[in-house]
Amino acid sequence: MYISKNIVNFLFIITDFKVILNVIIMASENFEVPEKLINKIHNMDCIKGLEKIPNNSVDLMIADPPYGISRTLNCKGQKLGSTAKLDFDFGVWDVLDMDWCIQGLKKTKGWAVIFCAKRDLGKYWDILEKMKFVGIDAVVWQKPDPIPLNGKTKFLNAWETAIIGKRSGSYFGGYCTHNIFKYQAPKGKSRIHPTQKPVKLIQEIIELTTPEKGLVLDPFMGSGTTAVASKLSNREYIGFEIDSKYCKQARLRVKNTEKSLLSFS
Repeated sequence: MYISKNIVNFLFIITDFKVILNVIIMASENFEVPEKLINKIHNMDCIKGLEKIPNNSVDLMIADPPYGISRTLNCKGQKLGSTAKLDFDFGVWDVLDMDWCIQGLKKTKGWAVIFCAKRDLGKYWDILEKMKFVGIDAVVWQKPDPIPLNGKTKFLNAWETAIIGKRSGSYFGGYCTHNIFKYQAPKGKSRIHPTQKPVKLIQEIIELTTPEKGLVLDPFMGSGTTAVASKLSNREYIGFEIDSKYCKQARLRVKNTEKSLLSFS
């Protein structure tokens, strides 16, 4: 079938117009975040909280959502050395739901870093591409002393992963930076949440993916690690935590961090 050059040129013009229109729409949605939301951990469901944030307004969304990993393990008689008591049934908290991710990505103009179960990497990658992010890679948090569970019958679980993506042209503060980060897991009295991440791990990710004074969003603030790391990195943050107990503990951690920073200023 013959198609005239005029029709082909017309189709190219229409395509270019759609691209330009999308850019204009994204730019028009890039509003400032209300001041009352910034540098606070809000005790609410992140789905409701995300509605308060303008689209394309945060530099980094870093999230550690429920993995859907609760399970019963045959650990009877196992010696776990000096590790804390284990509970692998996280209840309602551990129900996996992807709706928050789509809403959170709409708010993000820079990077997205999402910790997840290894089996869910593909699911999050698909969502990133659907939301017009560039899927970059998976980063690894390597634990130097993993829990010695079932060590005689299988490999120890010595690493966790996060899927990462970004909008084109986003800030990057690294150079030839490896995608494997080695940090000690929180333990003892410093560990107040079952899936708590090391402050230095989150701080390094924040400093690599945001400029100073950049805005970091954490839809699942948990123990407050992202807020603490943001403070230490001279970044601003917005956090949501649905559990009132963890929210209170997280706010206290941030307050203590602020006091510590003031004492060194």
